[in-house]
Amino acid sequence: MRSAALLLWVLFLPLPLLAGDILAGSPESRALENAKVDELGFERIEDERSMMRLVKESLLVPVPNDDYVRWHRKSPRQYAFSLPHTNDFLVTLGKDFRKVFNKPIIVTSAIRPKSYQKKLALRNRNAAPVDGPLASTHPTGATIDIGYKKLRRQERIWIEAYLSKKEAEGFVQATKERRQACFHVMVYTPQQRLAALETSKTQ
Repeated sequence: MRSAALLLWVLFLPLPLLAGDILAGSPESRALENAKVDELGFERIEDERSMMRLVKESLLVPVPNDDYVRWHRKSPRQYAFSLPHTNDFLVTLGKDFRKVFNKPIIVTSAIRPKSYQKKLALRNRNAAPVDGPLASTHPTGATIDIGYKKLRRQERIWIEAYLSKKEAEGFVQATKERRQACFHVMVYTPQQRLAALETSKTQ
């Protein structure tokens, strides 16, 4: 059953994916993420105190740690939170992935308050800045990173195809980051998805 499901995915993969040229990311894709943040008025969380206030108000929810989604054991547990709609997407992806491979997806990063993002940028050249048109969207809680370092090739290809499809449908903006071995995924709200689809129609 699992092999048949995987075969169906592979048969319908676009040629760029089979060649490994997909979800490459660019300054334009990061700028698009930031445009969506500004458009919807998402708050960029300043520090842990502000983050915990939103957690208490259920405006940020815990990243699952179950049979479908796991938090990476080396990632700071105090930042295992995301916006509710991002969490919903994670759960759906995790369940779909487990149906095929009988294992959970691994989340390596979720919300990063601006105070933490600043510290991260000091020791990681690949980390996005805190401010500006190319700033990280992690401080909003809408963005998560899914690790692929220990995935087998077919598992990685499956997630790439899944995210590529969801991006085309206006659910997410996704990038495959090579230095950090993760899929960087900003999840749109339903309102953002509609706007993204309208934009794609006019291009």
